[in-house]
Amino acid sequence: MLLALVLTVSCAKNNGKGGATTTTYTVMSIIQAQTTMPTTTLMTVTTATTPKSTTTKAKRPFTPANLVAMINEERARVGNSVRVSYGDATQQKIANIRAKELLRLFSHQRPMPCPGCDYCHGEKDCLANEGTWIYQTYGEQYAQGSCCISDGGKFYTVEDCLDFIKTSPAHYNQMFKAPWTRFAIGEGVRNEYSSSYYFSYGKY
Repeated sequence: MLLALVLTVSCAKNNGKGGATTTTYTVMSIIQAQTTMPTTTLMTVTTATTPKSTTTKAKRPFTPANLVAMINEERARVGNSVRVSYGDATQQKIANIRAKELLRLFSHQRPMPCPGCDYCHGEKDCLANEGTWIYQTYGEQYAQGSCCISDGGKFYTVEDCLDFIKTSPAHYNQMFKAPWTRFAIGEGVRNEYSSSYYFSYGKY
């Protein structure tokens, strides 16, 4: 007398890629009752892989603290070990003055006549060259470069800013591959939809 025995076994394990692998074994045995041991005649293996779930990193608001984090992350990614922190009140003043001046003249030359600043106090001719003005008014530690961004829109996240900087290799290298250690960001608001931005770089 012959008997057919079918046995199905399933097992699941982590596949090391964030998903699960399910393995199903189907075994069919033919048994001759009371006379012989079971003999296996067929085995099939079916493997199913659960897809790995993906997540998208949330964008961060355009704030000084998030800018510090973004710049340090990108510097680390390109192999620049120099970390940055946010600047002091003097550097913030420089950034604020220049951001507002960009609304009058989008250039590294300052618009003249100067209405009065810490260099001229409105009593003498001022300095039109941005770098010279910063150096002679505030010192070399604040004159480590800058980035002027035109009033073509507004940044709402630091990722938006990073995407914009990536469109200019020169500005990208200056921000992420340079040795400066401090910065401040100024915003010159034209209207609710448009601003000019000025990054002031320092090393102190």
